[in-house]
Amino acid sequence: MRNASKVAMAFWLVLLSLTGLKSGNANDDIELPERFTNTPAGSPLDNNNTPFWHRLGDPMLADLIRTGLAGNFDIASARHRIAQAEAAARQQKAALLPSVSVEAAYNISPYNAVGTGLEIDPIPGMTPDGDTQIRHAVSALLKASYLLDITGRNYVERQAALQDAAAAKADAETAALNLAALIALTYFDVVAAKMRRTVIEEQIETNAALLELMEARLDTGSANALDVLQQRQQLAATTSQLPLAKSAVETGQNQLALLIGATSVDDLPQIPRILPDLSADPAVGTPGHLIDARPDLRAQSARVAAAEQRKKGAFRTLLPSLGLTGQVGYQMNYIDQLDDGEIWGVGLLLSIPIFEGGRNRAVLQQVSAAQSAVENTYRQAALSAVEQVQSALVRFGEQHRFYKAVRSQRDAAQTAFTEAKERYMVGLSDYLNVLVTLGTYQQVQLSVVQARRDLIIHRVHLLAALGGGWTRHLLAQKAR
Repeated sequence: MRNASKVAMAFWLVLLSLTGLKSGNANDDIELPERFTNTPAGSPLDNNNTPFWHRLGDPMLADLIRTGLAGNFDIASARHRIAQAEAAARQQKAALLPSVSVEAAYNISPYNAVGTGLEIDPIPGMTPDGDTQIRHAVSALLKASYLLDITGRNYVERQAALQDAAAAKADAETAALNLAALIALTYFDVVAAKMRRTVIEEQIETNAALLELMEARLDTGSANALDVLQQRQQLAATTSQLPLAKSAVETGQNQLALLIGATSVDDLPQIPRILPDLSADPAVGTPGHLIDARPDLRAQSARVAAAEQRKKGAFRTLLPSLGLTGQVGYQMNYIDQLDDGEIWGVGLLLSIPIFEGGRNRAVLQQVSAAQSAVENTYRQAALSAVEQVQSALVRFGEQHRFYKAVRSQRDAAQTAFTEAKERYMVGLSDYLNVLVTLGTYQQVQLSVVQARRDLIIHRVHLLAALGGGWTRHLLAQKAR
C-alpha cells in the first residue's frame, strides 16, 4: 500500500513537471542599460518616496493635485475597475472551496407514469374505481461537492486572477500619476499665462508713459511727429497682445477646474502670478529603478505573471480531474400510504480527458501566444520608459542652459534700451534707436517668461517619468 502511494505521488509529480513552465520573475528577462546617458554609473536616486509635486516648492499645487485625485471622475472609474478585478479574483477562489447547498422539493405525479393518453388493462397504479393513483414526493437534502485540485489548475487560475487585480491597481495608479502630471502642467501654464499678462500690462504702462513724454516733447519742438506716430504704433502692438494673454489665463483655469473635478473656476484658489524657482537637479538613479518605480511597468509585469499562470492552467486541463460528492437528507413518498426515511450518498468522480475536439490544446496555444505577446509588450514598455527619462533629461538640461542665456539677453537688452533712451533725451541719438531697443527688450521679457515656463514643464515631465515609491499610495490621496 505504501509503495502504491509513492507510485501515485511520483505519477502526479511527473504530470505536473510536463508543463514545461518555470515560475520566475518576469523582470529577470528585461534588459536595460546600466545608466542613463551623461549620468555616472550607479547614480543615486533623489528622495524617491516624495511625490514629485512636493519637490516643486508650491503648496497650492499640492492641494490642487490632492483635490484632483479625490474628485476626478476618471480616477473614480479606475477605482471601480480595481474593485471589479478583485471581485473576479474572489470568484476564482470559490473553485478551491467545497460547494454546499440545501435543496427542498415537492412533486406530484400519476403513479402510472407510462404515458399520457395510453390505456392499458390492467394498469398498475389504478384504484378499484378506475381512477389513477397520485404519487406525492417530498425531499429535503443537504448536498456538498468538492473538486479536488490534484493538478493545481484552480490554484494557478486563482493566482492569475490575483495578478489581474494587481495590474488593475497599477493601471489606476498610472492614471493617477498622469492626472497629477497633467494638473501640474496645466497649473504652471496658468501661472505662466498670468505672468505673461502681468509683463504685457507693465509694457503697456511703459509704452503709454513714453508716448506721453513724446507728445510733450512734440509740443515743445524737441520731437517730431514721426517719433510720436512710431511710439503710438508700439503701444498699439503691445496692447494687442493683452486679449490673447487673458484668454490663455481663462482657458487654462477652465481646464484646471475640469481636471480637479470642480464645477466652475470659482472653486479654484487664487493662482499666483510668479513661477517658482527650481531646486537643484534631481538625481535620477539608474534605469533598473524604473521597473518598480513606475506603475505602468508594474502593471505590465503583473500581466506577464498572469499570462504565465494561465498557460499553466491551460496545460492542466489536459490532465485528469477528481471530484467528491455527498448528500444527506429526508425523503417522503405517499401513494395510498406514507413511506418516508432518511437518505444519504457519497460519490467519487474521476474524469480523464480523451477527446475534446482539440479545444483544450487550442486554448493552450492561445494562452501561449498571449503570454509571448504580453512579454514583448512589457519589454517594449520598459525600453520606452528609459527613453522617456533619457529624453526628459536632455530637454531639461538644454532648456536650463537656454533659460540662462535668455536671461542674459534680457539684461543686455535692458541696458541697451536704457542707454538709447538716455542718449535720445540729451539729443545724442534719434528715436529710432530707442524704438528698436525697446521692442527688443520687451520681446525678450516675454521670452524669459516662456523659457522659465518650459524649464518647469520639462522638470515635471522628468520627475513624473522617474516615478517612485510614492506612486503606490496615489489612490490614497484625499481632498482637504
